Amino acid sequence: MPKIINLLKISAFVTALSLSPASISAKVVARQDIEIINADNPNITFLIRDVIVSKSSSSNIEIVNGDWTELATNNAAASINSLAQVNDWQYDIKSIGYTQPNLFVDSAKWHLFDAVKATINVTSMSKDRLPTGRDPENWRNFLNIWTVGEGFLNKTSQVPDNKQPDYIVIFSIQDSYGSRSKLVNHALTGGGVFGGSISTSLNYAALIEARSGDIIWYNEDSNLDGDIRQQEGMSDRLKDLMRDFPLFKENMHKYKVATP
Repeated sequence: MPKIINLLKISAFVTALSLSPASISAKVVARQDIEIINADNPNITFLIRDVIVSKSSSSNIEIVNGDWTELATNNAAASINSLAQVNDWQYDIKSIGYTQPNLFVDSAKWHLFDAVKATINVTSMSKDRLPTGRDPENWRNFLNIWTVGEGFLNKTSQVPDNKQPDYIVIFSIQDSYGSRSKLVNHALTGGGVFGGSISTSLNYAALIEARSGDIIWYNEDSNLDGDIRQQEGMSDRLKDLMRDFPLFKENMHKYKVATP
């Protein structure tokens, strides 16, 4: 019997290598009372908090790969550029990373953001979320109170003319790609493989109204496909991560326009 089970696992492994299925389980929460500021041409500061790409060995030791990380970071900026052109955004991109974590945002503000983000996850997104967070209608009610307060960006990091942007978008994309030996080991122990490599990802995106500091849209997903070392893969990753993003032209009709 064990031999039969192993043969079935190997068969599934071989089949998986020939397929590249999409597996998206995005968990989006958004306020319903959003009023779009400067709807024709919103000014957005994109904070790429971190893009980290690691290589994972068969012993599950992950080591950050500098070349992959740099490539993925550049791909993220290029993807944002493309989205901005399509949607008529005024924008600037600030890449942070772990080497200069407080360059644009003070550490206290980051701690607050992380606490709010964790609370959103517990109340509205995780399998172990609070009972009141299991009703989708309550997700919107919860998001109505999430805020990081005024002045999230340091004054020196605001747009070139020293004006505050209309919105701040925070991204974090972390991915790990396994070696061929890990792929074989993972498949034989019952794990899934996609497109000939193993990818373990952690991604989130948050939309903040800059003036109030309110988080008005949030998405987190640990199961997005796309090789972010490739430009096309990163573009697909961001599009999936920004599902139902309020500032996309196709979504603006769902919301009111703020009075100037």
